[in-house]
Amino acid sequence: MIVSSLYRTLSLAPVYRACQLLLGAGRARRILVASHIRPSPGDFVIDLGCGPGDILDYLPEVRYLGLDVNPRYIQAAATRYRDRGEFRVSSVNAAELAEFFGQGEIVIANGIVHHLDDREASRLFALASCLLKPGGRLVTVDPVLYPQQSYARRLLVALDRGGYVRSPEGYLALARARFSDVSSTIIDDLLRVPSSDFIIQAQKV
Repeated sequence: MIVSSLYRTLSLAPVYRACQLLLGAGRARRILVASHIRPSPGDFVIDLGCGPGDILDYLPEVRYLGLDVNPRYIQAAATRYRDRGEFRVSSVNAAELAEFFGQGEIVIANGIVHHLDDREASRLFALASCLLKPGGRLVTVDPVLYPQQSYARRLLVALDRGGYVRSPEGYLALARARFSDVSSTIIDDLLRVPSSDFIIQAQKV
């Protein structure tokens, strides 16, 4: 009951943003952008599950499209970053985004795949492939479970809001069904609390 109430509260943009700040999400975003997303000025970056759009604080001047199913997040993002990008309430629905097919240099899905069952996740990878131009990259970041993981990290991952936290093999199977050029890495303690994140980089050939 307490956990479910907390999850509902996190759907409010100010609460989510404050929680992210306490967890050290700013440092995590800085690392992800510098080491994995690696955008160049002018790139078209499409952010699937953008939340309140806070990653824009760490991006150079890019063309940015932020998408999220939560209208509260989108309203907060549009209010704060109206001059930096475009924001839409949207699910992982190709029909809603066909106008952007083949345009993206980078598609981001930060903390999204572990909220989706296999069918929904497959749709996300398929959509990302459609949105990217040849040579474009998809970058996903999600909590992961793996054998060598410490008990503390495994416990914190188990408390995550997402109901579909996978093993490295589980995430990779989804990516490789749509992309032939896929690499991955595990980062422990990206946040201030014990954590394990699995990062996929998939390039459209």
